[in-house]
Amino acid sequence: DKTRSHALLIGVSQYDHQTPLPWVDEEMRRVQKTLHDAGFNTYAPSDMTRVAGGSGYLTKSELDAALKAFGEKYGGDPENRLIIYFATHGFATSRSDLNGGGYLITSEVDDAPEKQAYSVKNLTDALYRIRSKHLFVFVNACFGAAMVPILNQRSAEGFEKREAGTDALSVFVRSKLEARAWLFLSAGTDAQTVPDEKARLL
Repeated sequence: DKTRSHALLIGVSQYDHQTPLPWVDEEMRRVQKTLHDAGFNTYAPSDMTRVAGGSGYLTKSELDAALKAFGEKYGGDPENRLIIYFATHGFATSRSDLNGGGYLITSEVDDAPEKQAYSVKNLTDALYRIRSKHLFVFVNACFGAAMVPILNQRSAEGFEKREAGTDALSVFVRSKLEARAWLFLSAGTDAQTVPDEKARLL
């Protein structure tokens, strides 16, 4: 049902301080066509809010506003099918950092992503507002798996080991499986870089 199928496509290809990603714009066109053919209504960040940028240039505040607007408009109906697709530079802090995590690099970020970029905490906060049962999040970015909510709570030895059923990860997974089917797909792990290549696209 196309009235219940919506996808937000976020492609950042232009940066003030980072290397451009020239293939992202074509990637967005191909993903948009594929999802449209599959029965989804597709939206760019600029479709969600007037402050969101366009032509591959997007700031953290614009990204945050677009995600919140998308969630408010389409995430309130439990029967909706939603897709959020990210393509940009990514960054992950060290596994030895107890407060570590993943970041999506927006257009204005320089060499201090922990202070400026869109974090996994920002994404988790945005996603927890969504009530739709079906959500698929794609992250095509270096270290993309570090953007999976909750999973990036690490200790120096790796993932923290807690009593089964009591840790934040278990609570997150259980809450999603009980009433929703939320999936996350990244182009690489939290330790892998991802090339900006034509061959990687649909």
